[in-house]
Amino acid sequence: GRRLSEPQTLSRLTDNLGTRLTGPHIALSRSGRPYAAWPADDDRIEVARASLSSDRFGPPQRIHVPPGYDQLQLIPTRGDAMLLAYVRHVWHLLAYGE
Repeated sequence: GRRLSEPQTLSRLTDNLGTRLTGPHIALSRSGRPYAAWPADDDRIEVARASLSSDRFGPPQRIHVPPGYDQLQLIPTRGDAMLLAYVRHVWHLLAYGE
């Protein structure tokens, strides 16, 4: 069986975000790579993905979005890619990873 790795802190969430979102969203790509996305600020989302060889997350990538988004989702696509979807009146999609 597989052993769990040691806990890893990717980011500390702040309590004063303008968004109602508070927790991280975690999903596996179709190739099995873990991705995590979380609200980092009212106009920024951070996304990180883990290495398949070490199971450790790399540094988060900051993605600037319009202020006031109120939903966040990770959607697996082909291979190792992931779509980051967020809502600010309408759905917006960003491709991440390959």
